[in-house]
Amino acid sequence: MIFFRNGEVKIADMKGFIERHPEIKPYIIDENRFLNINVQTDGYGVFWNEKAAVSDRELYHEGIVIPLSLNDFINFVRYRVVSTAEACDILDCSRQNIDDLLKRGKLHPIRTDVKNKMFLKNEITQRARKKD
Repeated sequence: MIFFRNGEVKIADMKGFIERHPEIKPYIIDENRFLNINVQTDGYGVFWNEKAAVSDRELYHEGIVIPLSLNDFINFVRYRVVSTAEACDILDCSRQNIDDLLKRGKLHPIRTDVKNKMFLKNEITQRARKKD
């Protein structure tokens, strides 16, 4: 998903781009490599290294417009995504309880890093209702 300066939001299907630029294929098809993507200075494209880059023009050309604005996305994240601390508050439990729920497959984070996890708020509130 790409948010362009003109306000358009697109999802880029990179199949055509890969056919024209096979050197980029390893970075598109390998999730671990793909996740090491960086945005170029001032948003003029994305890159993995000096040999693997895609310009903003190419992303725009390959992209398909989706009916979503940056504001819609920000509002979704702001009101529908919660941190571990917020999940603890909603569930009235400790981080250890959250970790236990994760280990037992009862919660499913949408993002995990060393210090925090992010969850869809709906999953957390449904879990809270089950406790009642």
